[in-house]
Amino acid sequence: RSGWRVEMVRASKVSQQKSPAEFFAENKTIAGFDTPAKSLYTSVRELVENSLDAAERVGVLPDVSVTLEEISLERFQKLYGVEASERVDKGLYKDVETEKERNAREKKQKQARDRAEKDAKKKAAKTGESVEDILRRQEAGRKAAATKSRRVFYRLTCKDNGSGMPCDDIPNMLGRVLSSTKYNSVMQTRGKFGLGAKMVLIWSQMRVAQPMEVRSSIAGQNFISFHRFNIDLHKNAPVVREHKKLQNPDNWTGTEISVTIEGNFGSYKQKLLKYLKLIAIITPYASFDFRYVAEDEKNSFFHSYTRRTDRMPDPPREAKHHPSDVDLELLKKKIAGSSHKKLSKFLSGEFSNITASLAGRLVTELGGADGARAKGKGNIDISPKQMTDTQLLRLHQFMQQVRFADPDGKDLSPAGEYNLRLGVMKELNPDMVATHEGSAVALEGHAFIVEAAVSIGGEDPAIEQ
Repeated sequence: RSGWRVEMVRASKVSQQKSPAEFFAENKTIAGFDTPAKSLYTSVRELVENSLDAAERVGVLPDVSVTLEEISLERFQKLYGVEASERVDKGLYKDVETEKERNAREKKQKQARDRAEKDAKKKAAKTGESVEDILRRQEAGRKAAATKSRRVFYRLTCKDNGSGMPCDDIPNMLGRVLSSTKYNSVMQTRGKFGLGAKMVLIWSQMRVAQPMEVRSSIAGQNFISFHRFNIDLHKNAPVVREHKKLQNPDNWTGTEISVTIEGNFGSYKQKLLKYLKLIAIITPYASFDFRYVAEDEKNSFFHSYTRRTDRMPDPPREAKHHPSDVDLELLKKKIAGSSHKKLSKFLSGEFSNITASLAGRLVTELGGADGARAKGKGNIDISPKQMTDTQLLRLHQFMQQVRFADPDGKDLSPAGEYNLRLGVMKELNPDMVATHEGSAVALEGHAFIVEAAVSIGGEDPAIEQ
């Protein structure tokens, strides 16, 4: 038993806590940052959707520009002063072969070529295709696979014409994990946790150790705020490297984020272009530019997704939680932050779809079901903060049993069948298109609407390129 106590003491001494930034850095796959290729794709998605939200929030037709500049390993090392030094002990390097390893590799490659030629002859006999064409295609595939294994870096820049960010808030908004304006309200957004751009910075910091650069200006501000910063993962706090105010002669409002990351565009090129096309379909009122700047200029290209309509959905509005399927912890949190002195007022004031009349019926039914009247305990319509844990649990279970009306969806901002149809026609030019917008329903206290579009025929040149 004494030994057990010693072990417990030792365990208590090494017990540690992780900051949110450390946790997500170590578990980055949760946020979609797995491989360099997928991380590049996720980074573009996060910044584009932040830009759309920023413009739609203030009712401005979105103009979003994305530039992806390829940076080879050699140029990256030169740009950031980490050129490879002259190798002295060559045996330390994994790209240096011994004579034995080279002989084994060459033998293996010869065996692979012999098998490939044999298989190509069999395939040619069946298909009529020449052996040379089959072997040439296989060689191209092998070269593409070898290219995907190279370390490549990219300068990703995303610029919009949205609301912008207040100068003093920029480092905390993008450099402090689980710090967001989205936590204290119920409002439709493309993201819920405010994590995306911060994960882009964390990924960059883990792979290339370079700060994020942000330029931003808000309405009524006659300058552009410029910040360069990293994240202190242990403290979960921004580390500002540079801050200055730039001239803004064009009175631009919006945000431009630029970051250097490791990635592999070749692996996710088609998926990224398909994503941009799909986002252009559901936002035909937005304009997107995507520019890829390759090390070899002949591989560079530019895509533009033009605006088809000036008709934007109404901006989403802050809403109340729908009472169906609200969990117990959320119920406790709402009670803790409420100033209502009566349970009926709390229910009608904090939840949607509960009128004063319905709240009275709920309280009356809850009191009868709880046995308060029968036992002479008085009115159950007390201050929510005076409720016991047992009464709170009973209230929660009771709310799960009540048939509440579905939300009206007035606080949501659906794309709408008109915009969906326009988007599909603009990007796909189909032979036939059908759209549908469902009625609002609720899940875990949040209202949502399902929208769908189906098309037949048409073309998709951007994805094919």
